Amino acid sequence: MTSITRGFMFVAALAIGFAGGAVAADGASPWAGVPEAQVRLISADRAAVAGGAEPLLLALEFALQPGWKTYWRNPGDSGAPPQIDWSQSRNIADVTMLWPAPQRFSAFGYDSFGYGGTVVLPLRVAVTDPAQPVDARANVSFLICAEICLPAVANVNLQLDPGAAGSTPHRARIEQALAQVPVDGPHAQHEFVAATAEAGAERPTLSVQVRARQAFTTPDLMIEARSPFSFGRPAVELSADRRQATLRLPVYGARKASSLSGVPIVLTLVDGAEASEGRLTIGGTSTE
Repeated sequence: MTSITRGFMFVAALAIGFAGGAVAADGASPWAGVPEAQVRLISADRAAVAGGAEPLLLALEFALQPGWKTYWRNPGDSGAPPQIDWSQSRNIADVTMLWPAPQRFSAFGYDSFGYGGTVVLPLRVAVTDPAQPVDARANVSFLICAEICLPAVANVNLQLDPGAAGSTPHRARIEQALAQVPVDGPHAQHEFVAATAEAGAERPTLSVQVRARQAFTTPDLMIEARSPFSFGRPAVELSADRRQATLRLPVYGARKASSLSGVPIVLTLVDGAEASEGRLTIGGTSTE
């Protein structure tokens, strides 16, 4: 978290909200958090279906005041992603968080990735015993930023008793958030062809070749790699039919292009309503 304060004034403030464990009539926990950002657990399902083998579909919902943002799993040049502790939950075997495509925020010459307004982060929850009640308890540590940054903690919990299958009013919004999670594999709208490190006058550049099923509009690309490598805003070149793109990103944390050879990367491309995710290994390098 050493980059959190870059470009921001960091304020060491901490607020804790608590939520009761009773089953909410509409499949939602009470809100908790700080005045600038509230958090709650919501469920697509009214009950933990007795005998069911499929994961429950829950979500963490953030409601941020205008001008405030929170962060994606890769926060970019500044920030920190939410950290969730499920250890106090009962009858939960595993929780997988899914990340909708983020926005790029620019401030003070730095870029970060995250969300503003109302944010729904879907959760697939594996239940230990579907015949028993599920008590989902999340201790959510998260960072929000505007002109200043505030760390916050929200304790939220939601209980689902066994019963017949049925949907809550939150299912549509959770499924809408699922539709915004970048797609990988053969169903993705974009194919990541190759990534090559190139020497530059000031720093290396990562050149990424991408193909699209439909014409690109305004593609943006976010790269995740092991420390110390990070990547700036891409310069985009499109083919005449706009179905092939070359995106060149400045590389930070590397003096020579050769140091990037063989480095695995995760790529997230966002183009309007379409988002794709893929993995590549950085290939050959140009002359130093």
